[in-house]
Amino acid sequence: MCRSVPHARRPGSASPAALEPLRRKGYRLLWLSAFLWYFARWMDILVAGWLALELTNSPLHVALIGFYRNAPVPIFGAFAGAIADRLDRRLLVIAAEVANVAATLSVAVLLLVGRLEYWHLAAANLLLGLAWSVEWPSRRAMVPDLAGRGLLLPALVLDTMSMNVTKVLGPLVGGGLLAALSLPGCYVLLTLVYSAALVPLLALHLPANGARPRAAPAFRFVAEGLSFCHKHQPVRGVLLVTMLMNCFVFPYQQLLSVFARDVLQVGPLGLGLLGAGDGIGSLVGATALVTSGRFRRQGWAFVLGSVGMCAAILVFATSPVYAVSLAFLILGGVGHSGFSTFQSAIILGTVGDALRGRAMGVLTLAIGSSPLGMLLMGGISALLSAPWAVGLSSVVGGALIAGTAAATPGLLAHEAAPARPAASGSTGRPAVTSH
Repeated sequence: MCRSVPHARRPGSASPAALEPLRRKGYRLLWLSAFLWYFARWMDILVAGWLALELTNSPLHVALIGFYRNAPVPIFGAFAGAIADRLDRRLLVIAAEVANVAATLSVAVLLLVGRLEYWHLAAANLLLGLAWSVEWPSRRAMVPDLAGRGLLLPALVLDTMSMNVTKVLGPLVGGGLLAALSLPGCYVLLTLVYSAALVPLLALHLPANGARPRAAPAFRFVAEGLSFCHKHQPVRGVLLVTMLMNCFVFPYQQLLSVFARDVLQVGPLGLGLLGAGDGIGSLVGATALVTSGRFRRQGWAFVLGSVGMCAAILVFATSPVYAVSLAFLILGGVGHSGFSTFQSAIILGTVGDALRGRAMGVLTLAIGSSPLGMLLMGGISALLSAPWAVGLSSVVGGALIAGTAAATPGLLAHEAAPARPAASGSTGRPAVTSH
């Protein structure tokens, strides 16, 4: 069981406990950097899909851009988590941001001089994927260092909220720029935003008391992380559901440009709204989590959010009406917020400090099933159509997730411990329950 999140307010403070992590300078800087990074990432995904469609006019090649972007994750994800346990996590995130800037700047320059080819876009997305596989586990592993374990869940919810706000802003800005300006202008802005995400990191300093494991070969570190995750049923269940969501559900986002132009017959502005739909729903869901303060039955919330998103994406895939499609993307986003918040909350609330980076690395490895999903959807799109690809994948994904939950009772039984008074900066380790 994970340690409960305290709800007490500081004396003389009117701020709710849900916002307490933002009072800590280190977490605030990390949150600001993540906000800018998320904003660039969501705009990047939408713009890259439109650019690939314009270059090739092929749904398969649009899906392949997503494949290139996610291919490094299963290869480097777990090792990135092991590295995050051994090296300075702040420097790892900075290095990843520099790679983001280099990739988007290269595409911007090639577009400006009229020399961009499809393989350039593929290479840039491969580099962006490599940077993400290092950045995400390192960034998430810093959250308990900067917010304290006593504020872990509200810190993760705030991070999820920033991701969801940018999932609205990024596609809307990307679609607006595509309609009003140009593809080169979009990539120039992307470069500037990725660069801005570096600034808070330069002022960030990690506390010196974080646990660091002994020196050992990287393969042993990865093996220890995998062994821990396998032995603890709630964590194992989260990883299995994460693999299924990334293989069968989330790849639909890469095909939004195909739905916008060829199925729903809308332009870049309509595409921007479709891209923002998941973010709008996720923001609503995350706001509900923040205002509720604490959600005890975390396992059920995680599973229901995942299955609910599958159902909503199925309706989206079968709808020929733009308003209906947008509405169900928003509903799917509500389920997505439960999935993304409790995914990290269950894992980080279960593992000890010394295994935190490796656990996030194993989670990144589970997320790495998305390249297979991109290939699957791209192949079905080429043989049948994009709606058939997304619809069939969501049905299979929902059925497998329900089966996984039934076969992993420890996941459904996972709850946050009853609330107890605690200092906001508590760093005590949670008790771990094996199943």
